[in-house]
Amino acid sequence: MPSDRFLKLEKEKQERIIRAARREFSHVPYEQASINKIIRYAGISRGSFYTYFEDKEDLLAYIFQEEERLAAAYLQERMEEYEGDIWLAVHSWLRRLVEAKENFLVKESLRILSYAGIPRRLDLINRKDAKREYERVLLDWLLRRTSPASLGNAPEEERIVLFKAMFSSALITLLRIYTYPESMKAELREFDILMGILKRGCMSADAQP
Repeated sequence: MPSDRFLKLEKEKQERIIRAARREFSHVPYEQASINKIIRYAGISRGSFYTYFEDKEDLLAYIFQEEERLAAAYLQERMEEYEGDIWLAVHSWLRRLVEAKENFLVKESLRILSYAGIPRRLDLINRKDAKREYERVLLDWLLRRTSPASLGNAPEEERIVLFKAMFSSALITLLRIYTYPESMKAELREFDILMGILKRGCMSADAQP
């Protein structure tokens, strides 16, 4: 996580450092990413860098976490739009992300993910205490706002696992579409089929003994 010193920097300087980091992480594999290049692009000293972040791994984790916050906020908007229907909200959320994939920042984010890899992304964000706390807040929000009619009588533990499965599947689908744009229709179709299977499983919970 960034230090308090980083968080107290002027917004313009924070953004300059993050832009420099995103530029580097989106152009080379994570192992080849250079702190020297990041600090040169950002116009800061190496000593300053280490007062803001522990290392480049800490910096990349922060980038992933901020992207998750933005994606979560966008999902929450879709949930409000569809009055708590998680299935319609996720369907719309993914498609709007796909439509936005030509946006420079979205393309840059996908390149970062492509170079870093999904396993590293999951490892970085899940071992950070702040990430786990934020995830809990988001999951609690979804538990409160999701319409009961959307999930049948599935218990809370199962709902949480379901939410996580939805997000992971959406992320993988988005990355595949970015890597193989010609497969977009097929990937979205497979995602819809998976969501249909999950939905039927949730709704059939009412029939379980």
